[in-house]
Amino acid sequence: MNLKNYTLKQKEYIEELDSTGYYFVHNKTKAKVFYLENKDEIKTFSIGFRTPPKDSTGVAHIVEHTVLSGSRKYRTKEPFMDLVNSSLQTFLNAMTFPDKTIYPIATRNTKDFYNLMDVYLDAVFYPRIYEEEKIFYQEGWHYEMEDLDSPIKYNGVVYNEMRGAYSDPDDQVSEIISEALHPGSTYSHDSGGNPHHIPDLTYEDFLNFHKKYYHPSNSYIFLNGAMDIEEVLKYIDQEYLGNFDYLEVNSKINEGQSENKIEVLDKTYSIGAGEKKENKAYYVYGLTIGPSTSPMDRFMRSILQDIIIESDSSILKDKFLESGLCEDYFSQVSTSISQDFFIVGKNGDGKSLDKFVKIIEDGLRQAVEEKIDQDLVAATLNSFEFSTKDLGIHKGVLLNISCLRSWLYDASPIEALKYKDTLAYIKDNLDKGIVEEYIKEKILNNPRKIQLTVRPNPGEFLEKDKIQEEKLRAYKESLSQEEKENLVKKTQDLFEYQTKLDSKEDKATIPKLDLKDISKGVSHLDTEVIKDGDRDLVFTRAFTNGIYNMTMSFDLKNIKAEELFYVSVVFDLLGSLDTENYSYKDLNNQVDIHTGGISFSPAIYQNPKTLAYKVQGNLRGRAMEDKIDKYLDLVEEIIFRTKFEKPKRIKDLLLAEKADIEASIEQGGHTLIASEVASMLDDSADVTNMLGGRKYLFDLKKVLKDLDQDPKALLEKLDQTYKKIFNQNLTLSLAGKDEYLEKTKTWLEKIENKLSPFDQVFAYERGDLKSIALKSSSNVCYVSDGFKLQDFGIDASGVQRVVAKIISGDYLHTQIRAKGGAYGAGISINPNGNVTTYSYRDPNLDKTFETYDKIGDYLGDLDLDQRDLADFIIATMNQFDPPTTPSQYPTIALARYFTEFGEDDLAKMKDQALTTTLSDIKAYKEVFDQAKDKKVYGVLGSKELIEKSKRDFDQIKTMND
Repeated sequence: MNLKNYTLKQKEYIEELDSTGYYFVHNKTKAKVFYLENKDEIKTFSIGFRTPPKDSTGVAHIVEHTVLSGSRKYRTKEPFMDLVNSSLQTFLNAMTFPDKTIYPIATRNTKDFYNLMDVYLDAVFYPRIYEEEKIFYQEGWHYEMEDLDSPIKYNGVVYNEMRGAYSDPDDQVSEIISEALHPGSTYSHDSGGNPHHIPDLTYEDFLNFHKKYYHPSNSYIFLNGAMDIEEVLKYIDQEYLGNFDYLEVNSKINEGQSENKIEVLDKTYSIGAGEKKENKAYYVYGLTIGPSTSPMDRFMRSILQDIIIESDSSILKDKFLESGLCEDYFSQVSTSISQDFFIVGKNGDGKSLDKFVKIIEDGLRQAVEEKIDQDLVAATLNSFEFSTKDLGIHKGVLLNISCLRSWLYDASPIEALKYKDTLAYIKDNLDKGIVEEYIKEKILNNPRKIQLTVRPNPGEFLEKDKIQEEKLRAYKESLSQEEKENLVKKTQDLFEYQTKLDSKEDKATIPKLDLKDISKGVSHLDTEVIKDGDRDLVFTRAFTNGIYNMTMSFDLKNIKAEELFYVSVVFDLLGSLDTENYSYKDLNNQVDIHTGGISFSPAIYQNPKTLAYKVQGNLRGRAMEDKIDKYLDLVEEIIFRTKFEKPKRIKDLLLAEKADIEASIEQGGHTLIASEVASMLDDSADVTNMLGGRKYLFDLKKVLKDLDQDPKALLEKLDQTYKKIFNQNLTLSLAGKDEYLEKTKTWLEKIENKLSPFDQVFAYERGDLKSIALKSSSNVCYVSDGFKLQDFGIDASGVQRVVAKIISGDYLHTQIRAKGGAYGAGISINPNGNVTTYSYRDPNLDKTFETYDKIGDYLGDLDLDQRDLADFIIATMNQFDPPTTPSQYPTIALARYFTEFGEDDLAKMKDQALTTTLSDIKAYKEVFDQAKDKKVYGVLGSKELIEKSKRDFDQIKTMND
């Protein structure tokens, strides 16, 4: 390579990734650059900075948001959204960690790659934050007073995002345990921002943070994929790095000076006012196992989670479940230099920390003395290796995060990506007790530990809100009339700034693709439907790197509607119960030793043309080609010989499942409420809700309450349902070599007589519910409404994807996120005709519904030139032809088979999108206007906001009962 402005510090082939790593340092600025050369068609770029916070005002997080709101070259208010709305990106985001901030992009298109990379580089080095304070006010926080009679309140995107985060008990506890283990350190602060501290951040401190850390001398530039690296690095130097001189940046991470002792602590977290607090305590056992720069510590932490607690056959899982101390048990790890390891018990009585700690230390001590089950270790090691073979379409982004585990802390980025030598060393020394000795040294004999009880405190967050509200009230009273008028004007000026359209000149600064850059058609899968007796085999011939990928799908129309809940329960339990030939522990080990995983889930497939739908039960799995026979044996064992005999085991598993679903609500509240709205529109969506949505959660809670009274009834129901699921109406989808197909056919012949007969009995009609409110302990809301296009005589079309992109990326983003302060908002128009809106971590409720009601007005007034329209069209292209990996081929082929919606249909919809006109878009004004009074709607979140709402709801339910 001829790179005169860079010095190559290290070059090494990385066998684990089939890539060559090049570690450069920029000569002038000492910027660090790492390139992974390989054949990946998706090109990834990222620039990151070490950004240790000194408080919990969220300054690192706010800077992350704001630098993407205009720069020296790119003059629109939000170039980030312009790129979301105009590029072929497969990944475009930014992330704030406890000690770093990264800005990754990825795309398959070379022109797009340069465009995205340039916008990001200009954003981080030359942001508009120095010339426009309103960027800070919008993304961070500001005083808001709409008129003289209104109270002053805080608003801002990050402010409201973190109010949502602090509604999540798991997130609250994570912050508490990090602060407890590292008092006074960088990691004792919340880099995302505590919402009650965010308003302490001044504009000047915000600018100083950027000025200090966002310099090339403190940067980490990552590149991955097939590209002309000489040209890329030359471009980065000429356009950016070469314009700076070296600067000594003090971004040292403060690791604190914790005493080497065991600390027993008692803390609180907030739940909703009036919410029951019984059995909602957390127990935490926490320590640091070693620095992230140590290959052995880094690798061991990766496998210890499974060995100690996460796996069904782990050292502690059974001991915890037998104790009955908590509903769920899991581990957490940090992303910091210290590599923290926490064992957590969730939903306990708050009185049993000593018992919790005793179970851990007695269990680990016993494992060390008696030796860990070698199958458990082998299973964990195999599972780790398998997971590294297919990192999915975001592989480059994940590798960027991985290499920073060593790179950010002044070691080589290559070191964090290599594991074969460490793995081999561990395997060679298993008989010598290497894992046992590690647990003994790093956990049992660790001189620094925390033992923590975190108790629920109803209304704790609201009490802090009241203090803030009183502070704001006093602040308003202290203002003169002129100062109040100025604040109202400042609020209105910000609204005007947020809603003002970018000028044509500013929009012209954003780099664009052209429609001619878009290829026709969609990627081809070489799929063939093969008759095998009375069933179809969907076979995709493809190179899968020696991995057998398979999905079995069983028709569930032999299940009564009232039994659907039990289908999902069975799927939650399969693989975690005893079978005729294995205990559940042995089964778990065998699956992890010999396969890449076996999972079960219900699935709904709906034909977008006829709207007919199929309810299926899917088994997904994969294995290396030399393990196919063993994989199929294990599948056979699970689907024919699982035993539903132990009510306590089943209850423990279902309690953990309930806790997992509840924990996901705050992170995915927008998805939950949008699916709830869809279930009021469509039978298939309502069935989906019953199989895995909010309705499933409510049914699960009811069954758990009844389980102790009549366990036999549940066991019988589960066994009956289990035997119906695996029936003769089976479709199998497979990807790989022809030899795989022949093996599978032979196996299907073997199990044919074991499959239950199929008798179609399914019949279902949904109710007439039109609206719902789901109260939770959240401090924000998730707001959705919807209607069905078929009610207005409109069929599915690619145009609708463009309509949704325009409404989401322009109107809803501006009104609900930029102006309203929500973290996000959007609209989905799926091929089945369901139109559903959503907002995410939204401080508003009625205002958001009003915004949805004005979508028709927005479309009627829409005035897009050809360039703007082309941008939105281009941004939809990955919806028709997304990047895929071989592990996805069976599920993709199966979906096309069942929905009768294949490549030709996708290509047709893509062509409809590509030829969309402004008049096509504006034609949807009439639909949205007509739908205004016929929509169904729902909200999830803040009890206080729901109770203040002027909306009438057919049902009001509480999520946390």
